[in-house]
Amino acid sequence: MPSRGAIVTRVRVGAVDLLYLDEATLASPTGAIRGGIPLLFPFAGELRNGMLTATGTAMLRHGFARRANWIVTSATGDQISMHLPMDDDARTQYPFDCHVHQMVTALAGGVQIDLSVENRENRPMPVAPGWHPYFPCRSDRKRECLAQIVPAEDLTSEPLACDVNVRAPSGGRTTFSLPEIGAITLRYSAQLKTLEVWTLPGADFVCIEPWVGPSNVINTPDRIVVGPRERVVFSMGIELSRSAAPGSD
Repeated sequence: MPSRGAIVTRVRVGAVDLLYLDEATLASPTGAIRGGIPLLFPFAGELRNGMLTATGTAMLRHGFARRANWIVTSATGDQISMHLPMDDDARTQYPFDCHVHQMVTALAGGVQIDLSVENRENRPMPVAPGWHPYFPCRSDRKRECLAQIVPAEDLTSEPLACDVNVRAPSGGRTTFSLPEIGAITLRYSAQLKTLEVWTLPGADFVCIEPWVGPSNVINTPDRIVVGPRERVVFSMGIELSRSAAPGSD
């Protein structure tokens, strides 16, 4: 949905839906969509004191791109490319001359997403984007899913809630099993070094999110700096690597 921040709302492989989606939040014209794969740009998480220190400007959690009306630049049967318009509101928050594209490609086993960020200025531009995929998981089975990724000491609450950063496994991929869905392989480019793991008490989803780093990393030396006239590409993909056998879960 380009009009809702270029969010990927659904990924279906055969009869298997790989993403959770709260339809009511999708239908609401205001507020964040809970579900799908929101893009978080120019940063993921929250800024300390709500300020981007490089520019002294304020931005809300997860940046402004997820609330923007993106423009479709090309579309085929299995691929769509969208451009982020840098209007006056965007430039007030992020005063850089930049060109940002997200390309979504449907694959036989899932989806590939590429984010191209071009700095058109003669000064360095800080970024720390990420994606926020929601995966379906019954509330009473989230613990067995998240225990594959998160240390046991972070999974002590009941009903289960979680909001923790873990270091992304090296090699650009992590695999985990979703009960009743199957084995999921999450791939991510080398700049995405953190997995943010999040869920709410009683909610039937888990979020395993590839980010550059934890909240406020854009204000630290661990951010990504796009040099003058430079272009950087970030990517992530989701693949159903093995379906759950009928009746096995």
